[in-house]
Amino acid sequence: MYQTGPVTIASGPPAELDLAKSATEACSDVFELLHSTADGLSASEAAQRLVQYGPNVLMTHKVHASTVLFRQIRNPILLLLLGAALVSGLTGGGTNAIIIAVIVALSVGLGFFNEYAAEVAMASLRSKISQNAQVRRDGHVVDISVHDLVPGDVVELRIGAIVPADLRLIDVAELECDEGVLTGESLPASKKIGDDAYSGSIAKQGAMTGLVTATGNQTFFGRTAKLIGAAGAESHSQRAVAQVGDFLLVLAFFLALILVAARGYREVVVTHDWNWSHIGGIMQYVLVLLIASIPVALPAVMSVTMAIGAYALSLQKAIVSRLSAIEELAGVDVLCSDKTGTLTQNKLTLGEPFVVEGVDPGQLIVDAALASRADDNDTID
Repeated sequence: MYQTGPVTIASGPPAELDLAKSATEACSDVFELLHSTADGLSASEAAQRLVQYGPNVLMTHKVHASTVLFRQIRNPILLLLLGAALVSGLTGGGTNAIIIAVIVALSVGLGFFNEYAAEVAMASLRSKISQNAQVRRDGHVVDISVHDLVPGDVVELRIGAIVPADLRLIDVAELECDEGVLTGESLPASKKIGDDAYSGSIAKQGAMTGLVTATGNQTFFGRTAKLIGAAGAESHSQRAVAQVGDFLLVLAFFLALILVAARGYREVVVTHDWNWSHIGGIMQYVLVLLIASIPVALPAVMSVTMAIGAYALSLQKAIVSRLSAIEELAGVDVLCSDKTGTLTQNKLTLGEPFVVEGVDPGQLIVDAALASRADDNDTID
């Protein structure tokens, strides 16, 4: 085990530790950077750092109904339909305005209901995920929630445990960590004193004691998830609808200009019969042009079709966070999986025991169970 010398804990938490910098520092230097010791932090110091660094959770965006609703109505075709409904209402076409408004409400409502329900369901699942860790506080090992871990804590983990934060290892015993969630590698990585263990990896063998160097979004996994979340790539269907909507916007605008110019030229130059009261008639022509140039049923048909698909998937216990994801997955021709065999049933079963002559297979299973440790949380045990 790595032993630290006497370290004076400075008043107040240290500045945020750069994990890239800590990776090149010796264990003693990392202890000094974090103002910590091998006996861990005091309860008061940990509480102070929790206020500064925040809980050890991946901060995701909160579910806001207004955000989901705005995501639905920013479709250019829906905006065209809303414009057509407005013009229709202003020119006395109340029936047309109501019909168009109902179509828009149906499309927006279906998309909003499905996506908001999915957002709430995923937020609920995240809130139910809990895990405890054994931490050294005031020289004693205590069991606390991983959400309360702070940089400078000393954590003890055994086989089967999920690494709750980025750790600098100060003591290991035959340790191997499964880092497949980060690297995709099927084989666990061997660890020694001074190595880093990353949040989200799993102790597949042995035990470890580590110094917390980063928590929450500052971990390697947290920074990676943040980059992925910021990508915000549009689906094929969203791009296609946006292109159609942009084209129709430009086309309708120029056709409306031509219509207004032609009508004005005819009444002012040709017939000399211009009257400002004729504007209402011109707007009616513009309305007809707008409605004729817009595939009115397209948004509703797409929303209804994908909502039916989302419902069918929900019966298979799958949560569809975005309706557009259904169309995106439906367009997949070839689905590739890496060498780790990611696509499995995720069901662990016991195979037929292999025993020598004279040994009862049932007794072998009993002996294996007696040789395992219940507190190791090892799936195979």
